[in-house]
Amino acid sequence: IAESIVSPAAALADPADVYSAGLQAQWLVFDGFARRFNAMAARYAYRGSQEAMQDTRRQLLGAVANAYYAAQLARENIAIAQADENFNQRQLEDARARHDAGTGSLSDALNFEVRTNAAKSSLIRSRRRHKIALAGLAALLGVPRSEFPSGLELAMLETEDEEEMASPDADSLVSHALANRADVQALVNEQERATAQSKATRGEVFPVVSVAGSVDGEREGDPDFSGDDFGTSVGGLLTYTFSDGGARRGRLQQAKAEALEAESNVRSLSIDVAAEVRETVYDVFASQAELKLQRENSDMVKRNRDLVEKEYSAGQGSLVRLNEAQRDLVEAKSQLALALVVLRTAHVNLRVATGEILDMIAPSEERE
Repeated sequence: IAESIVSPAAALADPADVYSAGLQAQWLVFDGFARRFNAMAARYAYRGSQEAMQDTRRQLLGAVANAYYAAQLARENIAIAQADENFNQRQLEDARARHDAGTGSLSDALNFEVRTNAAKSSLIRSRRRHKIALAGLAALLGVPRSEFPSGLELAMLETEDEEEMASPDADSLVSHALANRADVQALVNEQERATAQSKATRGEVFPVVSVAGSVDGEREGDPDFSGDDFGTSVGGLLTYTFSDGGARRGRLQQAKAEALEAESNVRSLSIDVAAEVRETVYDVFASQAELKLQRENSDMVKRNRDLVEKEYSAGQGSLVRLNEAQRDLVEAKSQLALALVVLRTAHVNLRVATGEILDMIAPSEERE
């Protein structure tokens, strides 16, 4: 009889189909706000990466602008060297004509021929520097093979306008830079991320409270469940780690240290940014004064060269004095062009220092 009870054949003689269904749900009620602060940390990390990308754009735009003005200066030096060559070539032709007519000396003709060759040499060097500047600009712009388009030319240097000669307000520019510069905002987001991460780590010391519920049903014979086939259960769970060998405390101390470090980095960068803005403001002031001086000097030198040229043509001035006057004019024009480029470079560096240069590609509202 015992063998028939446990016999497999007896067990399979009258099999029954049993159907079951269930649903479980669990809700985390409290975890020391760790989830909330972890989510905040992730958002701040994402914002920080976006600001870091904007800071790269800020620096790249500054490099492109500086390369552009360097190329403009090289082109202006070409025009200056060309004008010097034309002047000496004209004087050479006049000196040769006077020599052929027996009213001028050969030394005058040779003098202007030497000075014409010197101007040609300067022109060659200026063109070389211009091509190098264009190649550098093309590289920064991402032009294939760093080859500036042959049919494209840079604009000539224009006279400064009233806005460029206006006095910038250092205090307002410092405030703007601290509130808007991308690298500052990147560190601010890093500080916020570290603070949120510290709070999330602190939440690990609290107990975890959760509520769970389930609905389970079972029916024999057919799957046509009814309400009587189901049962429900609800329960709560509290989990607390009394000791983990000091791991939580170590993580919390590390998170606090990272938050303090991020705060210190923000303060340090803010000081550096304020100093950078003020330095560039001083550069603008100095460049404005220098440009004003060089423009006045260039006008006087030009008037003097014209007077000396007339005296020499009338036979009342010396060749040496004309050479000096022309050399002074070339130098004055070069210094004026350099002063103009230095002023515009100073303005670009100021926009880079304040972060306003990013408005050249997109207004701040659109970037946000």
